[in-house]
Amino acid sequence: MEKESLLAQANAFVDQMLVLLVDADTYSQLGIIVVIYVLAFLLTDRIRQLSPVLRNAPPTPKEHPFAALLYRSGKLLFPIFSIMLLRLSVEFSRLVVEDTWVMRSALIIAALLLTNQLITFLIRKPLAASACRWVGLPIIFFHFIGV
Repeated sequence: MEKESLLAQANAFVDQMLVLLVDADTYSQLGIIVVIYVLAFLLTDRIRQLSPVLRNAPPTPKEHPFAALLYRSGKLLFPIFSIMLLRLSVEFSRLVVEDTWVMRSALIIAALLLTNQLITFLIRKPLAASACRWVGLPIIFFHFIGV
């Protein structure tokens, strides 16, 4: 009896996934995500071209710690712009599309990758960085899914 119940639930889940995968809204959301990442890349590239602090590494980071910090933080521009644009698109797409699961998933993945990059950027000790990943990433994930 339990086996039949699990099999019925699995079949219902597969049917629901197939319906979502053939839906035109899913592919339009994937297209929007691609456009967002291209736009974030172009915006980041343009800012790096216009800013010499972000483009050129300081000759001696120990003598110019602030310039070294700005240069290293320039690597965070792309994920930050992509998260901002994804968040805006999630809010706007809720007005048009009923289910925005693809865009919300992309936003969650982008936030997790940014958090991981921030941990790598800020924490130098491997044990402390690992502890922050084990604690911080699940907290961010649960926050975004609404738990």
